[in-house]
Amino acid sequence: MPAGAFYGVLAFPVQGVKVIRVMLQLELQPGAALVFGEVHGPILRERTRGISYEAWRKVLPHLEGLALIRNLRNLQEHGLLDRREVQDLLLAKLADPERVRGWRIFPHQWLQALYQLRPGDGVAQGGMRPHPVYHALEGALEASVPRLDLEGETLILVDVSGSMYQRMSRKGESTYALAAATLGAVLYRQAGGRLFGFSDDLIPVPFSPGDPLVAMVEHLLTSGGYGTCLERALGKALRSFEGRRVVILTDEQVADDAYRPLRPWLLEDDRRRVHVINLAGYAPLAFPQNGISRIGGFSDRLLELLPLLEAQDPIGWMKAFGREHGLEVG
Repeated sequence: MPAGAFYGVLAFPVQGVKVIRVMLQLELQPGAALVFGEVHGPILRERTRGISYEAWRKVLPHLEGLALIRNLRNLQEHGLLDRREVQDLLLAKLADPERVRGWRIFPHQWLQALYQLRPGDGVAQGGMRPHPVYHALEGALEASVPRLDLEGETLILVDVSGSMYQRMSRKGESTYALAAATLGAVLYRQAGGRLFGFSDDLIPVPFSPGDPLVAMVEHLLTSGGYGTCLERALGKALRSFEGRRVVILTDEQVADDAYRPLRPWLLEDDRRRVHVINLAGYAPLAFPQNGISRIGGFSDRLLELLPLLEAQDPIGWMKAFGREHGLEVG
């Protein structure tokens, strides 16, 4: 048996959850352990080859979080997603906002689950009808991101240059470009405004905020992969933009002077804001000037920082947010 693998059961790894007695071959991520019939530690990565229909049927009610959405393709291949009772079970789980938020799943992980159920290119064009669970996944993705109270129009620029296609972690498959494109699409869905990608040049996104998120993200990811000419992209995007804020999702590995087109735009109105979200957290900054807010790193609640950064009373905003979400803010 390979190192790190064992024959056991598929279960959602929350401390204290009893193991379901269905024999499956599993592979544990570092730090996870099976102890006296209880699962502790990170979520399991499933090895699913050879698992029977009956095994999936028995374990399905107990799947939660990533263990659930990462196995939708397996459920589909075994014919379970065509059964009404299975669809009802999945829809009930995915339609519960509190449950979904409690899973703490990143937006790009939801998007990867959407890709599993996407029946070809027709969905992007609105042609082929997606699986009923597909729409529930989109709803769950949006429910996982709290509503943003942002006044005025937003310009969103997503970096899809070559450096953004590096993996976010050594063992994962998600790239910085996928995370940035997903966050950009979600922000566009919520705040409206304008969404562009950029690499060697500005990349228009020919979708409205209500169009499928998968279509927006796929368009961005298949349009980049080259240099990082942010100055050129901003120069074109800001020509006719009279909105309140610019949000740039990037790793800040730029090849030109990106602040040059921003400076006159900012000086036209003191209410205007620029937010640079550096998903990779690299040390070199593309915008060393004052007056531009920066967010470094990645979180499932990253977009919630935008209203805070624009609040006239940040402490009052945080207390109000705490009351709304049942949190104590000192």
